[in-house]
Amino acid sequence: KDLFVVLDAQLSSENVELIIAEAKKIAPDKPIRYFAFCHHHPWYIGGVRAFIHNGTKIICTKDDISYLQFIADAPHTIQPDSLQKKHRPLQVESLDSQMSISDGQMELKIFHIGMKSAHTNDYLIFYLPSEKMVFEGDLVSVPKEGAITKASVTQAGFYQAIKDLGIEVDLVIQSWPTGEQRSSKHTIPFKEIETSVLMK
Repeated sequence: KDLFVVLDAQLSSENVELIIAEAKKIAPDKPIRYFAFCHHHPWYIGGVRAFIHNGTKIICTKDDISYLQFIADAPHTIQPDSLQKKHRPLQVESLDSQMSISDGQMELKIFHIGMKSAHTNDYLIFYLPSEKMVFEGDLVSVPKEGAITKASVTQAGFYQAIKDLGIEVDLVIQSWPTGEQRSSKHTIPFKEIETSVLMK
């Protein structure tokens, strides 16, 4: 009710400046207090410099802090972004296995599933218990059309991580790939992921 949490920042400061501007349109008095990303690849962290300039606290694993500092300190002189024009210090809040952000009404739980993702050792997923919904980056692939196919290693890892956490999930929202031409679903019923994992 009194702050924004933004998840994932694709590719460039320019994209994140658009996110920040849109948040101000939606609720001018709400700060973007936190930014968190599912893992360190550029499709999820590439625009983080704009959040650093905005004074947003970055949530990450301890292993990602040095990389974030490298990104924050890197010169951007060819196409100067907001952080190049006015440097601000990196603010970080790290987590080990999990953390929670709540306003007393809505709660966001962040879980570090790491190598259970079969993708990266810093993988985070984001859970809204009231919605029974998980947001993640790129672990799942369920086709928009046609039959469900057998789960990939990352999809099976994600499914097992959910089971190990013991959380109730009805819906999964995936941020990648973007664009209307993608062949996989962006919004996936968890039962379809389960079907794919249990296929022989």
